[in-house]
Amino acid sequence: MVCRTDNIKEKELDALFAFNEGVLGYTFMRAKKYHVEFLDVSVKQNLPSTYVPLNQDNKNLIEQNIKAVTVLSFYQGNSITGLLAIDTTNDADFQALQNIDLHSDAVNWMRSRKQDIELLWRMKNNV
Repeated sequence: MVCRTDNIKEKELDALFAFNEGVLGYTFMRAKKYHVEFLDVSVKQNLPSTYVPLNQDNKNLIEQNIKAVTVLSFYQGNSITGLLAIDTTNDADFQALQNIDLHSDAVNWMRSRKQDIELLWRMKNNV
């Protein structure tokens, strides 16, 4: 994890996700150079059919009240080099998380830090 806000519980840092699991995995599987995805996870029946729910261990670690997530994935070649997830527990934030300006700002933020993100990724993965 490159950065996080103070309201993320320490136990969330122990989560180990399967390749295609949860919101991050769902976005990862839809690989593009820069891919932004908004998912409303508050109504399980509305999730895409290819969405794989969190396994029980991760479900116990991750905040249970998350209602929506906007995820940006960044790839170089066939490898993911960065993920940015913005989540909310408040329905009132849905419109903001779907806002195209936020998505554009997130892409610009990732692009402006491309080299730093790639370096951190290489260091973390011993590449």
